[in-house]
Amino acid sequence: MRYGITLIALLFCLWSIKSTAQTAEFHQLIEVMVPSPADLQLLVNLGLDIWEVKDGKATVYLWSVEELTQLDTSGISYRVLYPDRKSVYQSLDLPLALPADAGLFHTYDELLTVLENLETSYSDIAASVTIGTTHEGRNIAGLKISDNVTYDDPGEPIIVILGCQHAREWISVEVSTGLVNFLVEQYTTNTTVQQIVDSSEIYIFPMINPDGHSYCVTTYRLWRKNRKPNDDGITVGVDLNRNFSYKWETGGSSTSPGSNTYRGPYPFSEQETLALKNFVDTHPRIVGVINYHSYGQDILYAWAYTYTDAPNQAFLDGLAAPMEAAIEAVNGSGYLRDQWADSLSYTGGGTTVDWCNAEIGVPCFTIELPPATNPPGFVPPESAIEPAVEENIPGALLLMQWAINEWDDASSTIISNTQVSAITDTSARVSWDTDRASWGQIEYGTDDQYGSATPLDKIPNLSHTMLIEGLLPGTTYHYRITATDLGRRATQSPDGMFTTTGAPSRIGDWEQFEHRPHSSVSPSRTSESP
Repeated sequence: MRYGITLIALLFCLWSIKSTAQTAEFHQLIEVMVPSPADLQLLVNLGLDIWEVKDGKATVYLWSVEELTQLDTSGISYRVLYPDRKSVYQSLDLPLALPADAGLFHTYDELLTVLENLETSYSDIAASVTIGTTHEGRNIAGLKISDNVTYDDPGEPIIVILGCQHAREWISVEVSTGLVNFLVEQYTTNTTVQQIVDSSEIYIFPMINPDGHSYCVTTYRLWRKNRKPNDDGITVGVDLNRNFSYKWETGGSSTSPGSNTYRGPYPFSEQETLALKNFVDTHPRIVGVINYHSYGQDILYAWAYTYTDAPNQAFLDGLAAPMEAAIEAVNGSGYLRDQWADSLSYTGGGTTVDWCNAEIGVPCFTIELPPATNPPGFVPPESAIEPAVEENIPGALLLMQWAINEWDDASSTIISNTQVSAITDTSARVSWDTDRASWGQIEYGTDDQYGSATPLDKIPNLSHTMLIEGLLPGTTYHYRITATDLGRRATQSPDGMFTTTGAPSRIGDWEQFEHRPHSSVSPSRTSESP
């Protein structure tokens, strides 16, 4: 019995030592030499908190002794810029004892007051919206802006604006809130704003991560994740912008709960991301999304999970180009548009931008707000708020106007350049173009009544390619294409035909040609870049 008690006590001591080691305060800002993309990808795979990459060097924030050990083991060269939390804070002009409030930056409670006051003062066009609650019980609050704000108009597109997925990125709260103020205050005097508000429904959520933001205000200014305790009983928080379902398990996120890029135990494991998913699922008229982050001054689009171009990169870049020009025209600030992974020089799996593009079927832009570099990095001065708001309003308005035009365009989508290639015994590749961004689906069968349909390809694009598999050898197939544009209008192509190669089945040819696949059984399909 005594042996059992002694063993339990020893195990408890060991656990306590481990717990203390993992939760002890360790903070270092280092500069890592990354002369090649492979070196940089190694950092990403380690799940380290990369602040920026420039001239073959990465600025990296280390949160634990374990991360330092991982880096030493990797053999990558680095130098310590600031060895502890105090020196990091000093480099950012931050006091070790944080003030009771956030100064001119909004705290969570102050944001709620702003939203409530705007709803009261502009009740004809503004209404409060709550899409969920956090682990600590805070509402994920926002404002809906529309001319008939109490009515969900099926004839109007929805634009969604997000801020503060990452807790320390306070400037994203201010730009989102500034956009809210601009829209409601300018409605009666600005004809552009009036046209936008009258023709769409705009949902703005300035603080998606209120628990993490509140922890930044009271405890640690550089906190990134949310604040739900992890299953290990030691660490806290998930990176909300690595917790979405598309390519969740790819590189660019960590499986370690202590990492600042921890992706969570499964997609949408967090109340914040699940709330956003549920909102999107119940609002199918969403046409465009802006997700404000900091820092870097970039306009980023899919893909984040890979350096490979998205199939609709030209389409996304064509939307980002006028936004880039409009932002720069205000204060001369240089925002660079690019694919997410290419611009940041590292990949990220399970991001909002990729989820929107691939699974929701709408363009999403991650806009990295000022400053351009560190310092001040994630801690811009209060003087940066007003210019950041001013220069980002025109870019947001452009996306809203584009969404309205896409929705209101009543003409039919034109499907052209339909081709069937790479025909084998059991598969064929079908490709086509459309005159506007659309989703694609193919129906096919052994006669013109069809019988099977590929799953929808939700990537909004002008050129599409789908590989149909599981076909029968030596069989003639009829097919037609359905193109659904961002205004949710569907157009179908005329009937087309192709014949697979090889000899028909010798087990009763009549069975093969009489057989029509049941619509509930869909052969596999892979979507490829054109």
